[in-house]
Amino acid sequence: MNEKQELQVREKKELKEESTHEGPHFTPDVDIFETETALVLIADIPGATNDGIELDVKDSVLTLRAKVNPMETRWKTAYAEYDVGHYAREFRLGHVIDQNRISAQVRDGVLTLTLPKVERALPRKISVTME
Repeated sequence: MNEKQELQVREKKELKEESTHEGPHFTPDVDIFETETALVLIADIPGATNDGIELDVKDSVLTLRAKVNPMETRWKTAYAEYDVGHYAREFRLGHVIDQNRISAQVRDGVLTLTLPKVERALPRKISVTME
């Protein structure tokens, strides 16, 4: 395959729902990967800090909210390609996720959530014996 693939620039998607929070809210882009033991969700939330991230699970819905501090007032915007705002997104969790063991880490604006599978959902080998 010798064709060059151009990177596609995507605009941030602003949430269209009503919110009681100040400022614009955006839907963070995510990638979800599956291993034998867990689902791994990676979300882009640039500008969010560890103490500005809220994660909770209620009624099998995982809610992600991340607050981003506004730019310092001493800086004057000369050119901007994207708006600064908060992030919000929800995910419905299936019965295969062990909700009590979900863990999260953030580094350089990337949030990584590990959603372990429940024991009964893990693949297992069944041994066959000769009688």
